[in-house]
Amino acid sequence: MTKYTLIFAPILFVAALFIGDVLPSLDQFYVPPQQSANVCRTEGLRMNGAADIGARINACDNKLGPGEGVIIVSGGGNISTRAVVSPRHTLSFVSGVYTASTPGSVMYLKDSATLRCESWDVVLQESTAANANSGIGADGTPIYTIVQDFAGGTRNGDASNNIKISGCHFKGARRDFNSAYQTAALGNCRDCSATGNYFDHTNTIGLQIGGGAAYGNFASNVTLDNNTFRGVASQNLAVTNGAGIKVTNNRFYAPGAPGGPGVTVIDVEPNTGDTIDGVDIAQNLIDATDSAGDSGGWKTTNAIAINAGNPTKKFAGVVVHDNIIIAGRKTDVGSRISYSNILIRSASKVIVRDNKMNHGSRCILLDTDSSENLIEHNTIENCGSGSTYPINLQTGTTRNRILDNILTADPSDAMGVVLLNAPHRERSIVEDAGADDNFFSGNAGDVSLAGKRSRVETQPRQRNSTSPGVRRN
Repeated sequence: MTKYTLIFAPILFVAALFIGDVLPSLDQFYVPPQQSANVCRTEGLRMNGAADIGARINACDNKLGPGEGVIIVSGGGNISTRAVVSPRHTLSFVSGVYTASTPGSVMYLKDSATLRCESWDVVLQESTAANANSGIGADGTPIYTIVQDFAGGTRNGDASNNIKISGCHFKGARRDFNSAYQTAALGNCRDCSATGNYFDHTNTIGLQIGGGAAYGNFASNVTLDNNTFRGVASQNLAVTNGAGIKVTNNRFYAPGAPGGPGVTVIDVEPNTGDTIDGVDIAQNLIDATDSAGDSGGWKTTNAIAINAGNPTKKFAGVVVHDNIIIAGRKTDVGSRISYSNILIRSASKVIVRDNKMNHGSRCILLDTDSSENLIEHNTIENCGSGSTYPINLQTGTTRNRILDNILTADPSDAMGVVLLNAPHRERSIVEDAGADDNFFSGNAGDVSLAGKRSRVETQPRQRNSTSPGVRRN
């Protein structure tokens, strides 16, 4: 028989926190004086290994009613019925490993709902049910998705509000891959956050903000902070349709999976009709030294891509700053990021500032008519190859400013040795034929111009110790 415990008295509330051997932090469930605490507890394997945890969560959610409440889950088990968390309810996992066999997405969060995990020892796995049709399960929802906003899961493009996901360990369990759906999907969520989560070898896009634009909605005021991604098979973090989005202090390790799709680690890529209006990508670490590879090569294609190739309602305010990108080991003669460390494609007025990167085939690449972008104060080490350049402006790029960047190589690094003997390919800032009206100043590097209206200010603007060389093709 299913066991539920409703606790209202403060003394019983404290006692109810003892679930098995786990004591959650009291701060998580503290209720100020003169307010009632509404808690429902459900245990997993310790009660009945055959129980459906999803059905128990839904029963608890129903018992809590329309007010504030906390559903405490412990002990592990299997989720075979989708869990749906109502407004003002917190679903808190405090212990256990949770497999899933739902015929689609595992959990939905309604407006003002929270998913919270006590620690990364709690594991929430992908559903292993059948992939009925290109990533969609038998119930018509994405089979790869562990948690999604209820509105977006019901109709892609609807808006949701005030959803929080924190502290959870999402783990891959499937043998197939996908690059369209997401492990954690916030859709067009307003005033939402995903913080402190761990995406562990999941088999599709890890975390995404932005749903469809058909109904005029987009995400806004969203924080994606302090999450860790390891071995995620597709885009690790994606922004498609949103304003006021903060992508900060996240850590990305060993991107990709053998046999999986290619990976852009942080991908800002709106679809037709979407909105991008203020995306701050800051203080993230992308470490591809253990990037997955297979017979087709390294699986990491780009570290950060800003791609405005589709017509949008608005595209503005993207800033990429103070990130660290490591694209190879000191012993590598080459890069484990196959295309570019930072890619600006068909985009305008993007700022790329104060980033540090080591190794890379192309460390900063502007292509496909990108214009009026600012690339400044970046430090680039051991980047380039015999046919690629640390900073490259390709055909159609115009009116960009490339200022005060430092390009260098380390003679103790295997790639650095090759570049220093190139000679000095590590210093190359190159315009391709068809690029024009770009401005270069203060760079510790050698600028090669192609455009008739492009120009170089030969005196360093800042403290760079080496004056740039200039060559016109």
